[in-house]
Amino acid sequence: IWIIPAIGGRYQDFETLIKALNQKGFSVMVSDLRGQGKSGEMKTGSTVSWRLFSDEDWQKLPKDLSRLLIMWGKTPPPSLGHPLKHLVVLTAGGGSAVLGQALTDWPTNRPKQPIPTVTGFIFYSPQLKAKGLD
Repeated sequence: IWIIPAIGGRYQDFETLIKALNQKGFSVMVSDLRGQGKSGEMKTGSTVSWRLFSDEDWQKLPKDLSRLLIMWGKTPPPSLGHPLKHLVVLTAGGGSAVLGQALTDWPTNRPKQPIPTVTGFIFYSPQLKAKGLD
């Protein structure tokens, strides 16, 4: 399961869900979007925030997700320890819009190398507090 947090969200928003999914035997990967979470921390010690994005920065977000899929087709994520063939994407809030844009552009940018097959999508709200649903 590939988790893409909402714009302004962080992987920590999903820690409870990740733990539950791991206990059920699912492999889980989380990608912070550009400029948030750990991706906002640069090697130089400075930080980058999505709140300061230019139009050009916003256009890079879906390309980041496409590049990850291409990379995982060549080299599986080290945390999995096995080839990544099938993938369910779980996303929240504005992360859904970024993913939608990445997939809209995908047919024309599809690489010739193998990529994981996306077999499903889950739209999720980690802040949902309805009894039995959070």
